[in-house]
Amino acid sequence: MLLKNGRVLQIKEKHVFFESLDIRISDSYITECSPNLSPQRGEVWMDLDQDFVIPGIINSHYHSYATLLKGTSSGAPLEIWSPDTIALGAALTPEDMALSAAISICEMLHAGVTACIDHIPHIKAAAAIANVYQKAGFRVLLAPMLHDITDSQILYHVPAAPGAFPSVSEYYNFYTNFISQFHRPDGTSQVMVGINSPQRASHELLELAHFLSETYDLNIHCHLLETKWQKLSAQISKEEPLKKLTDHSLLSNKTSLAHCIWLDDKDLQLISYNHAYIVANPESNCFLGSGILPLRQIKRYGIPVAIGSDAGNCGANHNLISSLRLLLQLDRIQDYTNESGKNLISFQDYHDWYSMAEGFSMLSQTAASLAGYSNLGSIAPGFLADLVTFDKKALVNTGENFLLQQFIFHSSFHAKEVFIHGKHILKHGTITCLDENELYQKLEQRLPALRGLIANALKETCTERELYDRMYSSFHD
Repeated sequence: MLLKNGRVLQIKEKHVFFESLDIRISDSYITECSPNLSPQRGEVWMDLDQDFVIPGIINSHYHSYATLLKGTSSGAPLEIWSPDTIALGAALTPEDMALSAAISICEMLHAGVTACIDHIPHIKAAAAIANVYQKAGFRVLLAPMLHDITDSQILYHVPAAPGAFPSVSEYYNFYTNFISQFHRPDGTSQVMVGINSPQRASHELLELAHFLSETYDLNIHCHLLETKWQKLSAQISKEEPLKKLTDHSLLSNKTSLAHCIWLDDKDLQLISYNHAYIVANPESNCFLGSGILPLRQIKRYGIPVAIGSDAGNCGANHNLISSLRLLLQLDRIQDYTNESGKNLISFQDYHDWYSMAEGFSMLSQTAASLAGYSNLGSIAPGFLADLVTFDKKALVNTGENFLLQQFIFHSSFHAKEVFIHGKHILKHGTITCLDENELYQKLEQRLPALRGLIANALKETCTERELYDRMYSSFHD
């Protein structure tokens, strides 16, 4: 297929710009990208009429099951919010979670997202969710969660209450079967080792995580130090989450760490030394009051950063450009500290702000590298054909130098055409790989039962939520 007359985003060193180019796609790859290409005999071609073309955006951390749970919380600190989302997730059936994943795919496609890391808490539904991605041809890295320790067992000042989890051998059996079904490195579906977080996994389970990663050459994805309470608990227990990862050889350039709000210089140095990645989730971190990612310090250590939307029930949506915008804006207003830990009473050096090229790379090149792809995230010959177009009227062409910053800070675009792995799956704004109308009809039919399930789940968590609320409030006494 040939796409003609597009204004194609090009990333060259530190420069990002739109250039008038044609793109030839053969099978799953871009084979040519240059001006004035002519259609070959029998080749299908499309005139983009100067619409903009960008690499497909990558969502580097999210939980598909929660899309059906939007609005079930108005926000609370993570530890108080967690009992609700755990109960709500448990109330959903695998069919509900598959429907949630399908609707998530639709929302992501309209927002120009062509790939995601789905960190799946419920292994009972993992296969049903994976089948949805495979049917749609949506690029996914599936990361079912390994966890066998509850928050109450690790959080300081909370009475310990063990939970019911699969055994290590049951996790092993699940993962080996799941990998055989859904790990397709040459296709659009891959599996990652999905640790919930180091403190929520026993040493035996982390040993299994290392075995799976080494045996099947899988990347690793987990939450890390999202809240101050988690950091305080780690300091008091003297079981540092990053040390648990390094003790089991789980911190490397194959590892991506979501959130990372409460890191100190020692943590950042360790992440940098091991060439791991950090995934920012600015919208959910604000919604849950977790904190602001210390981007300036992270940049100082040269740690690559990608971006995730996190869960749909914690203040986020699937518009990753909006997430990038918030992340960059928060970075510009943070209070930074000197070596003694005191706030500097001085102007910040705005030259240290992230550039537009660095920002967009978080959604494209950096995110692709994090996911283990060397041929994704750019529009050039030899790269996978994951492409998004949007209408030329979405940006006001006040000058070539202004287009990218306008796109990031001022636009509200909707994808017009989307290609994943060379397949045209969004045509003129209409999804072709899933029946969007049918999905929403199914949701309408399911809603009466869902409302009851949600209401009952939230009632059942009142006691646990009140416990965490009392413990949290005691920190302020």
